[in-house]
Amino acid sequence: MRTKLSLSLVVIILLLATVSGANARFGATAPSAPQAAVGAGFTFQGQLKNAGASVNGNCDMTFKLYDAAATGMQIGSTITTTVPVSNSLFTVMLNANGEYGANAFNGDARWLEVSVKCAGDVAFTVLTPRQQVTAAPYAQYSVTTDSASALSMPYYPLMRPQVLDLRTFDPTHSGSMGFTDGRYGYIVPWNSKLVRIDLEDFITTTVTSLDLSVVDADLSSFRGGFTDGHYGYLVPGYNGAAPGTSGRKIVRVDLQDFSPAGITVLNLSAVDPSLYGYTGGFTDGRYGYFVPNGGGTVHGKAVRVDLLNFTTDGVTTLDLAAVDLDLKGFYGGFTDGTYAYFSPHENNGSNGWNGKIARVDLRNFAPSGVTVLNLASVDSELVATDAHFVAGKYAYFATGFYPGVIHGKIARVDLQNFTTSGVTVLSELTTIDPGLKGFYSAVSDGRYGYFATCCDWSGGRFGKIARVDLASFSLEDVVWMDATTIHPDLKGFNGVFSDGRFAYLLAELGVIGRIQLFSGIGTP
Repeated sequence: MRTKLSLSLVVIILLLATVSGANARFGATAPSAPQAAVGAGFTFQGQLKNAGASVNGNCDMTFKLYDAAATGMQIGSTITTTVPVSNSLFTVMLNANGEYGANAFNGDARWLEVSVKCAGDVAFTVLTPRQQVTAAPYAQYSVTTDSASALSMPYYPLMRPQVLDLRTFDPTHSGSMGFTDGRYGYIVPWNSKLVRIDLEDFITTTVTSLDLSVVDADLSSFRGGFTDGHYGYLVPGYNGAAPGTSGRKIVRVDLQDFSPAGITVLNLSAVDPSLYGYTGGFTDGRYGYFVPNGGGTVHGKAVRVDLLNFTTDGVTTLDLAAVDLDLKGFYGGFTDGTYAYFSPHENNGSNGWNGKIARVDLRNFAPSGVTVLNLASVDSELVATDAHFVAGKYAYFATGFYPGVIHGKIARVDLQNFTTSGVTVLSELTTIDPGLKGFYSAVSDGRYGYFATCCDWSGGRFGKIARVDLASFSLEDVVWMDATTIHPDLKGFNGVFSDGRFAYLLAELGVIGRIQLFSGIGTP
């Protein structure tokens, strides 16, 4: 059997450690060295082809870690496991029991060599080339290192903050959601210009843009985006109170051909005229999921697009409101690899503002695969949870704002106990500082969650960032900073993304702040 492995997505799950540093502002005190690490496992996702054809069924696989792209020395022991493969896609947890050794990820480059034996194969086939392990696992070094010199160095998250003002690149710039492919950051446009930032230098002279309207005049008003590693996908938002033509077209951009020639458009109205106005999207590697909102007239029609068949034939819809009338008007979502989670915002129904999370089984994208968890039944103020992410076995939801109400509560949901009994509430961050409220976006480095404030209903913008220790999930370990002390327009954050080293805070007014995430080794 001839097989070829292509890596469609690699996700590194970083486990947590505890630190001290209670109720401090960012940079005011230095947390002590990590006290304990709780694991070094990471998830490897790939696509397996047999002479170009799809593979289905269980395959035996081996995973060896090396210090070089070819030959070199093997690190640790070989992991051998049976992996289910569905439509050529597979996911496997590696190094969960530390098979690669305590010092496997010490800052040096690493490569995985994968061998496969599926049904009918006589022997294992070594797949080439080896897959380089991305930089993300090296955050593990910070929680597992036993280097006395490294642990003696303090960690100041914002000692050397960086700011990029995109208005100096383009005064008409408009957009404050984004994503990254690791090398570049992409700022999703509210107008029609997709901006690309070289994250290696983070300066305006290397910023480029792509005017989508050159391809189609309707390509504007996007609300989020994501990448499968090769392409970037822009989520069609809504245009004013009523749906417009600009809220119906998904844009796919070839990230290796950042030009009009690399743009493909998928018009959702050709599938169903009621498909419009999405806010946020994500991928499980094979499919892209688009989160239903609708704007002035909210709806619950989630869209799933087969990324290998980017045509109307590859589109599947699921009306979440058919399961529960309140399941509409969502704001963003994510996946843990097994389920998709749609974060509640508003529904314009009897309750107005919503606290119901919709969970969809990715193996059963149908009404029967939908489960509902109402955060508002735990705390009535846990609605409009616009800032969210998944880290390990938990998902975190922070409240944004809605008319007359703005606060700073964060809910933690045990994804293995998706019921009200699995919800823990961190309340109230405003007791630490009155400005820690109205969160609109968040990101995690595995150890901490970073929650960015946005604004209030009257249009006021906030610039404060809260960092929450995910291990303790306690107010005592929350630290914060005021980004406006760095730049007066670094406020009103509508988006945040991470490349594993930095968090990028996207302000409404076109300013981007870059914050170094936890490293534990040296000062930023």
